[in-house]
Amino acid sequence: MTTTLQSNLTRPLALKQGSSEVSILVPADVWVAAEQLREEFLLSSTAESAAPAEEGAEDQAPEMALVARFLKFATDKSEQ
Repeated sequence: MTTTLQSNLTRPLALKQGSSEVSILVPADVWVAAEQLREEFLLSSTAESAAPAEEGAEDQAPEMALVARFLKFATDKSEQ
């Protein structure tokens, strides 16, 4: 049984690729699934070459680009 206190807890999900590193707060009750999704994302990112982004976008905000790629991956995965 999940209490109100437990449902309000979040855990950080760390994403690191190259020199970029970000943490995304994830509800504790779905953190394990988010961790698995992160691992799939990191494996697919290293196996495939990244699609070219707009020129300079990655250089100006690499953390934002990393989060955007992760969210796109998560969205594509949920639509499957």
